[in-house]
Amino acid sequence: MRNSQDDYRSYYHDDPVDSEEKSYKKFSSFLTLLSLAVGGTFFVQTTLAANINLNSGTRVEFGQGFSATTACSGSTSLTVTPISAFSNESGGGSFKLSSISVSGVPSDCYGSDFTINAFGDSDNTPLALFNSTSTNAIVYNNAGTFESGMGTTGMSVSGSSGSFTATFTNPVSLSSSVYKITIQSGVHKAPIVYDIGTTGPGGGTVYYYSAAGFTCGPAYNATCNYLEFAPRGWNANAETDSTSQGSGRAWATSGNASLDVDGVTGSGGGIAVANDSVNNTSTSTVGLGYRNSIAIVNQGNGATTAAGTARAYTGGSLTDWYLPNTAELSLLYNWKATYGTGSEGFVARRYWTSSEKDSAFAYWQDLGSGLIGDYFKNDSGYKVRAIRAF
Repeated sequence: MRNSQDDYRSYYHDDPVDSEEKSYKKFSSFLTLLSLAVGGTFFVQTTLAANINLNSGTRVEFGQGFSATTACSGSTSLTVTPISAFSNESGGGSFKLSSISVSGVPSDCYGSDFTINAFGDSDNTPLALFNSTSTNAIVYNNAGTFESGMGTTGMSVSGSSGSFTATFTNPVSLSSSVYKITIQSGVHKAPIVYDIGTTGPGGGTVYYYSAAGFTCGPAYNATCNYLEFAPRGWNANAETDSTSQGSGRAWATSGNASLDVDGVTGSGGGIAVANDSVNNTSTSTVGLGYRNSIAIVNQGNGATTAAGTARAYTGGSLTDWYLPNTAELSLLYNWKATYGTGSEGFVARRYWTSSEKDSAFAYWQDLGSGLIGDYFKNDSGYKVRAIRAF
């Protein structure tokens, strides 16, 4: 059995102009550290003396990439190439770390996860790669084919046997800020499979699954596969077991009851998908409720409103609960009708959705009859059930 420290060796590469000397530093995980020199042009020291130009307006020079060894590759060196691209933005643009290519991956690495991180010049905290919080790019080597690993959204992976390119959909790390790149190999982490009707990670009940995935997330640019609803008793003020109309929440405060919420009516807010009655029961808008709920709350509708109450829920220590849109609530009604969910605390009354008809009216669904309609936003008698996508 090999010494584990021999497997977990990390290589630091100096500027080729200054030194040919290699220094080694042990890390607790097996990773290869690729360091880029300070200055207008970054250089990577390798035996091939490849130059990687990441942060100027000239074309990226890849040379032959640079060599790296991870635990699974043994004595075989992988070739790792960072790639930058110009991101055209309002008022200007910038070069960002847009993708990373890895080639020469041997069959020894079948079944491994590769985790890629980028770092600045003086901070051990990984840089965000493709949104404000995603610092890990995980690529799964599935017997020589490559795909995004568990928990990685906002990245596409292409390639063939022995090589892959991980491309960030919305890269955020400025090329000028990237000084180090690490690639780690580890045991593959398979996603947890949830059956319909089982408990989800938030402590609720899983009621919808899509193998292909659907668009989700606060900015409606991530990918999810499941929906779960909050458990019975999640908020007694928003939903009671009584069949009386009784307690509930208004959709909006009295001050906002006649104001449109940008991005929630129709296809506003810069997204192409329609968020109105034409898609009340269409799965094409599943996942949109999170974005809707954030927009509603940001208008000034706080914790005493339907969306505000859903967003304030933290079941499972998670903060991504939201008010379902019409499509998501319709799926919940179908689940309720199929499985019979009296024990889940649902009542045969109207529940608010996060879909807005117009400035004064929002959509609801009756979880007794399945009927979908609309009513004044300031009606506080409608019930609420929070959901989340994952």
